[in-house]
Amino acid sequence: MSRTYRHRKLEHRAGAFCRTHNWVLRELVTETELQQIDPLDLSNVIHYGCRYRYVYDEHGNFAKIARGENLYEVMYSPKSTEGKRRLAKWHSDGGTTSFKEPGPSWFKNLFTTRPNRRTAKREIHKWIRNEEYEVQLHPIGKRVYWT
Repeated sequence: MSRTYRHRKLEHRAGAFCRTHNWVLRELVTETELQQIDPLDLSNVIHYGCRYRYVYDEHGNFAKIARGENLYEVMYSPKSTEGKRRLAKWHSDGGTTSFKEPGPSWFKNLFTTRPNRRTAKREIHKWIRNEEYEVQLHPIGKRVYWT
C-alpha cells in the first residue's frame, strides 16, 4: 500500500490538522539548540517551559530538583529548507518500513522451512545407517524475504 493512499485515508479522519502538516514542522528544542537553528527557517517560536534535572548527593540519594535549560517549541516554515526537508521525509516511504515481510506461508515453507527440514532428515538418516557418522545440523540461516 502506497504512502499516498494511506495519507489520503488519514486526511479524512484527521481533518485540517493533517492537511496543514503542523505536527511535522513542529519540534521541541533546548536553548542551545535554538541558537544553532537559522532564524529564516522558523515561522514561530514559543517558550514551552523548563527542563528540570534531578540532583543526587555523593551517596546516590535524591537531593533536589535543579532548574535546567529552557525549552522552546519551534515551528519551521514550510517554504524553508528545513521545512521542505521535513515534509519531503514525511511524504516519502524512506525509513518507514524495513521492507522485510516474510510473505505467504507457501513462500516461507518453500525457501526456508522445508530445505532445512530436508537437510536435517538427511543427516539423521545417515547417522541411522552409520553410527560412526557425526551429525551436522546447521542453524537456520538468514530468512529469505518475499520483497
